[in-house]
Amino acid sequence: MRKIEVREDTEKRKKRNYIIMGSILIVLLVFSSVGYSFLQNAGDDSSTDSIKENGLTFIRYGEYWKTIIQNSEFYFKYLPSEVSNISVMGTYNLQEYSGKPLYFVNPGFATGEILQNINSYVSRYQEACIYSETSSLEIQNKNCSELPIKNCSEDNVIIFTNSTQMRVWKEGSCVYLSEEYTQSADAFLYSMLRVI
Repeated sequence: MRKIEVREDTEKRKKRNYIIMGSILIVLLVFSSVGYSFLQNAGDDSSTDSIKENGLTFIRYGEYWKTIIQNSEFYFKYLPSEVSNISVMGTYNLQEYSGKPLYFVNPGFATGEILQNINSYVSRYQEACIYSETSSLEIQNKNCSELPIKNCSEDNVIIFTNSTQMRVWKEGSCVYLSEEYTQSADAFLYSMLRVI
């Protein structure tokens, strides 16, 4: 037979159970937060992976390699040794872009790679089409009716080409980056920053 409980006893038991369940949930919440924090720190590559190349220390930061050049942070997808197979023709100088607009023809993922590093130097950036009588390549760009037309004698333009040779080259103030674009972008940036 079951004992008949007084209403006060039932209320006390329920209150005690609520307190116990609430305490357990709070403890689980605290421990899961602490555990997540430890796992995040354990999986953070930025503090453990570092490589010295060309007189610079590169630290792994997620998918990128971070380094300090002239008191500024720069981020690269590839190390200098990983882009050494890309032929870089021409002289590149960060001052050429300082305070001036930068235009991109056929922009893609590598555009972000370039802007991540020199956006603070250029006055603005924009997609454009190119007109060049001296260019050895025919540049295809859709929507040219909606984009400004720029040329290599007056404007800083970075052009992503379909050239099969892995190279970076310059004609006037236009820089041509061939496929693989991200590697070419890093080779261009390293050359501009005097790393390679």
